Amino acid sequence: MMRSMYSGVAGLRTHQTKMDVIGNNIANVNTVGFKSSAVHFKDTLYQTTQNAKASNTVTNTGGTAAKQIGLGSNVAAISYDPSATGSMQSTGNQFDLMISGNKFFVVNKSGINYFTKVGAFSKDDAGFLVNETGCIVQGWQVDPETQEIIRDQVSNLRVGGADLETASAEMTSKTYAAGNIDTRDSQLTTEDGVKMSVTIYDNLGYSYVVTFKVTKAETATSTPQAPDYDDSKYNIQLVSIKDSKNVDIRTDGYDVTLEPAVFNMDLDSGAFVTCGEIPTDGSAYPIINNLNLTIVPQDDSKGDVFRTYDKDGNPDITSIEIDMSHIQLYASNNTSSMKMYAGDYRGNYQGLPVGYLSSVSIDGDGLIYGVYDNGVERLFGQIAVAEFVNPASLQSMGDSLYATTKNSGDFDGIGEVVSEGGGSIVQGVLEMSNVDLSTEFTEMIVTQRGFQANSRILTV
Repeated sequence: MMRSMYSGVAGLRTHQTKMDVIGNNIANVNTVGFKSSAVHFKDTLYQTTQNAKASNTVTNTGGTAAKQIGLGSNVAAISYDPSATGSMQSTGNQFDLMISGNKFFVVNKSGINYFTKVGAFSKDDAGFLVNETGCIVQGWQVDPETQEIIRDQVSNLRVGGADLETASAEMTSKTYAAGNIDTRDSQLTTEDGVKMSVTIYDNLGYSYVVTFKVTKAETATSTPQAPDYDDSKYNIQLVSIKDSKNVDIRTDGYDVTLEPAVFNMDLDSGAFVTCGEIPTDGSAYPIINNLNLTIVPQDDSKGDVFRTYDKDGNPDITSIEIDMSHIQLYASNNTSSMKMYAGDYRGNYQGLPVGYLSSVSIDGDGLIYGVYDNGVERLFGQIAVAEFVNPASLQSMGDSLYATTKNSGDFDGIGEVVSEGGGSIVQGVLEMSNVDLSTEFTEMIVTQRGFQANSRILTV
């Protein structure tokens, strides 16, 4: 009777433990990133009332098994798999991340690295990427010289802050003209000519509207009374360069030159030939596609804002190139249609105003980009992840954080790219709890029946 009572007590304890685990699972059915646990029982010590006996050929008797009475059950293990992946829920928050596969985000608090599957992050007042308890997300930084990721020891990642909130302005260094000239366009022989304008930026981000005019070049024998024009040769002149206050900067402290101020077309093919004067003696001439617009301050009271410098302080870009090679010469209802565009033919070097951080983009490899309202995209860093040999042995620290143990494997302090091994990071979603309520309710009923049956032992 005493053995049965203690077996009942042991059964009550183990079933109570299982009920505690089930209750915790159900309580966390809506906890982001929660991983459910399962209880495994084992039988416990046995009392032997009769030892086993071997067979005896002398007395012609067979062997007999031992007689043992068990003393109840015990908890063998409470298992869980923190690397398991729950369902995905969209939040629309740019800092909410979900990591797939058996990898973990690395976060740091008070100098200690922890690991989590919960990517509910936000930006703090210093611009660090943090979780809900103030742990700072860890990753790799950007080399300021090469703008490449340095995959060394993990450190705190930033997605904002004073030095990241704005993107520097960029001076317009190239423009190009495109369109068609009709040789019979009467506007080409007037004082006003055919106009085209383009918006450019200086290296401080201020904008200016530059207007040019194109006219036919008069021949050497032209007279005011009987002008004669060369259909293959065209003059281009600067009409104005106005700032945002509609003031022409040539009257406000700047000297502007445009060289060469002529370009040539092929009357046979309609194609562009070259910029500059073509020698009249038939000698070879260089093919020049660009005009150069140079803007310099008249004195120190004005900034030298239309020039850039390299890292050693030497002048890098001293003028704005104007590519004229995309002009063509075809009939078009006696009307010319030319336009000027900022940048080169591929859209580069068009210049930019100062940009302000508008959003943060995080790709599947964990690369973090700042997106600015002037179109600039800037690399901030990369999220590093951790992977363990035995993630089931990580120690739960609460707040959805895990710590390493002797049986889980160590974190090397460097981490790895999430895509190594097939994982990925998804922005704007969170991983939900992997608790299966139908399984938990079934286990709860079975556990309750087991607890009730063990209690009956004591009652009897």
